This record gives sequence, structure tokens and C-alpha cells, in this order.
Amino acid sequence: MPDITGQLLRHLNSDLMNAIFTSNAWCATSTKAEISFRIASN
Repeated sequence: MPDITGQLLRHLNSDLMNAIFTSNAWCATSTKAEISFRIASN
């Protein structure tokens, strides 16, 4: 019997890491955009 739980955990873990990485990247880019917007509007 194949190790389905291990595969499932790895799959879920990579999905979770992707979600965290994506949200972190989105936060970083939106913060940069906000900072440059504030600099431009000053």
C-alpha cells in the first residue's frame, strides 16, 4: 500500500507554502506601491 498520507501531507504543505509565499509577495508589492505613491503625492 502506497504512503498516501505522506503524499497528501507533502501536497498540502506545498500548497500552504505557496499560499504563504503568495500572500507575503502580495503584501510586499502593495506596501512598495503604497510607499512610492506617498512619495509621489508629497
